[in-house]
Amino acid sequence: MLDINKSDDYLSKGNNTVVCNWKAYLGVQESIDLASALSKWSRENEHSSDIIVSPSHASLYPVAKLLEGAGISLCAQNIDIEKPGAYTGALSADLLEEIRCKYVMLGHSEIRSGKSLGVPEDDSLISKKFAVCMRGKLNPILCIGETMQERSSGKTLEVLKRQTLVGMGKMPDKIPASKTIYLAYEPVWAISSNKTKETAIPDQINKIVTKLLDAVEKESGTNILSRIKILYGGSVDSRNIASYASQSEIDGVLIGGMSTSISKITAMLKEIEAK
Repeated sequence: MLDINKSDDYLSKGNNTVVCNWKAYLGVQESIDLASALSKWSRENEHSSDIIVSPSHASLYPVAKLLEGAGISLCAQNIDIEKPGAYTGALSADLLEEIRCKYVMLGHSEIRSGKSLGVPEDDSLISKKFAVCMRGKLNPILCIGETMQERSSGKTLEVLKRQTLVGMGKMPDKIPASKTIYLAYEPVWAISSNKTKETAIPDQINKIVTKLLDAVEKESGTNILSRIKILYGGSVDSRNIASYASQSEIDGVLIGGMSTSISKITAMLKEIEAK
């Protein structure tokens, strides 16, 4: 059993956040090996970064065990809206909370498009999952991002604002004070797996985020910005991680395939620490 008495309140305001999304790249043993290596590195090296790892569903429990006391938090790659019961294949909030999972990704572009699960998830379903997080102990990492076509049509801000506000269920005034909301801006056109990907320029990303936050605050009519942290994702590596993380509105990064190697993860952590 996990040690439920050990504090897991690792994240602190003002630190860079590094989320490692392992997707379906790694098997269970590979996830265990990587989590073990990363936990060892975290224990042996001083760092101010808040590290979150998101393994496959099958690897969540063994990875959770390895992260205990390492100053690293656990994140699920998705969640279902149902409570425990007759829901074959479901992954409930109760199960995630039992293994001390603190975060869950919602609305990743591969899930929105149907690439990962075969059936696309729309803003309405994502908002229901957001509400599940609000009712329990999980903190959402709400992924947003426009496609190349939406960008070319000048709809970037429109899409991001809709994904944010609808994804949050238009309920900023109902978000518990204990919650931290991460918005992970991952433009689909900048993702490394996209054959026609383009490079996202850090200061341009910062300007887009600034406009989005202004629009969200105006629309919500609340002081929601004090509750939101921004992550950037999209072909992040050791060469550019510091340039993204150093932007005024960016609080950290969401990393995909580059986070499945201990040497690459630690290289990126060293770069973001040195910025």
